[in-house]
Amino acid sequence: MKSKMAVLFSRYNKELAKDFFKYDRRCKFYDLSKIEPDRRKANYPILCIYSAFDNIGNYLPLLGISKMIPFKTDAWNIHDKRIDFDFINKYYKGVIIAGAGLLHSCFEHFWKRIPHECKLPIVVWGVGVCLPDKKPNSAVKKDIAIKVFKKCNLINVRDRLTRDYYNLENANVTPCPTVVYLKEYREKVSRSSQTILFSSHEQLLSISEIVRIKNKIANFTKNFKYTNNIQNRFLGLNDIILRFYCKSYLVVSTRLHGAIIARGLGIPYIAIVRDEKVRAFCREYSGGIMIEDIDELESVLINENFALVKPIDTDSILRFGEKVCNWIRTIL
Repeated sequence: MKSKMAVLFSRYNKELAKDFFKYDRRCKFYDLSKIEPDRRKANYPILCIYSAFDNIGNYLPLLGISKMIPFKTDAWNIHDKRIDFDFINKYYKGVIIAGAGLLHSCFEHFWKRIPHECKLPIVVWGVGVCLPDKKPNSAVKKDIAIKVFKKCNLINVRDRLTRDYYNLENANVTPCPTVVYLKEYREKVSRSSQTILFSSHEQLLSISEIVRIKNKIANFTKNFKYTNNIQNRFLGLNDIILRFYCKSYLVVSTRLHGAIIARGLGIPYIAIVRDEKVRAFCREYSGGIMIEDIDELESVLINENFALVKPIDTDSILRFGEKVCNWIRTIL
């Protein structure tokens, strides 16, 4: 038989295990794709479609959108191949397709379904096309996306690249809604930091390229941090912004949302470009330096004087937010 001490120790370990699995600092939404069908319920009249992969660039646009509309929204993960449009049509008044690279071809199954299965008014807000150098044909096919855009009440895209790619002459073009969410963090940016942050997109870079970038930064300064922008159980979205971005005076990024976060906080950045969407952001919203070759990095670090810049303006985003609020009022 187990001793009383062994029994107590076993119970203690079980309690620790329970606490461990409860502990989770990740940003999460009320995501119906993660709820059993018989337990689903609509809490709010608007549903947002988003990508639930833990790259914080998928969450920040929806967080920014939530700052501009009069109530929270429910959410559905665009990766779910079994999105229940019957449930959505029955219990919601409208749908927002919300932010990030949702026009990547991996989501084409979703864009094909929308025109036939979604019977509700639709707003597209903050989406962008992805055209990586190594896979330039990575966008949702034009004829498929345009069928959805024709059905939409309002369309907002994050750059002219997306507008022109899909010939969306009447689309509203503004910076990503992420910038609105970041406003509350601007006062937390360190004015005396000597740290450089490397924000890496590991799917666009080889391991050897990542090592080269790290080495070049490490040769320039000992104050060096690294993030892949992926939140986890012990490091949530807000932790990444506060501990990494707000504590840095310069961001070196191969990620679009590395540049967006830096620019939204007023931190200068160097974008090492591997995707046309990053070039589009740098051209339209400035505040950073764009380079194509990793070997250019050392020279830029040595020769440029980096200082905090004026954060990107949010007025155009807020004006579109007002249009969405008016749209919500008309459909409720």
